[in-house]
Amino acid sequence: MPEAVRALALQGAEVVYRPGEAVPMTQAGPDPGGTWLLQNRAHAHFNSLYMVCPNAGPVYPMPDSRHPYDIAGGNAHVVDFHGAVLGHTASGYNSFVSGIVDIEALRQFRTMNLNSNWLKGLRTEVFRRMYDEPIHPANLWLTDEPVRHAEADEIYRANIRRLAERGAYTPPAHAFPGARYVAPPDPGPAR
Repeated sequence: MPEAVRALALQGAEVVYRPGEAVPMTQAGPDPGGTWLLQNRAHAHFNSLYMVCPNAGPVYPMPDSRHPYDIAGGNAHVVDFHGAVLGHTASGYNSFVSGIVDIEALRQFRTMNLNSNWLKGLRTEVFRRMYDEPIHPANLWLTDEPVRHAEADEIYRANIRRLAERGAYTPPAHAFPGARYVAPPDPGPAR
């Protein structure tokens, strides 16, 4: 979410660690790194900070698994406060990526730049009313266990309906059920 990194920047963060994203976000779009890299470049640029974004390699879902699953898609990266990619690896395997994080250069930029230092001209009061009405319910799993995919999907669909009712989203001409979680078939009794 853009607001999470913005909130950290407004509290003085100079480096934000944003670990792990999964496919399809790491591979969606025409550029290596997908929309995850695009988001992190924008976070860094709009908030004048560094983004350090490692990602997981393949995972073995069961102790006796012979083959791993690549759920993350690689594309770990480091981005500077201009949004420039300092280091990037497209590998989906366990690897490393590096880049020079020059805190003094960032501090000079934040205090000397009068043009593309976006926080210095932010009018926070203009956006206050936009956030008055919540979209996603708070504290859903404060006392209960998190729900499974199908139930979580219904929470997100309700959030989308709320946005449409407010006029933030315009419903399409034709409604389709969309993606649905389909439980795997019951394998039957163990043999």
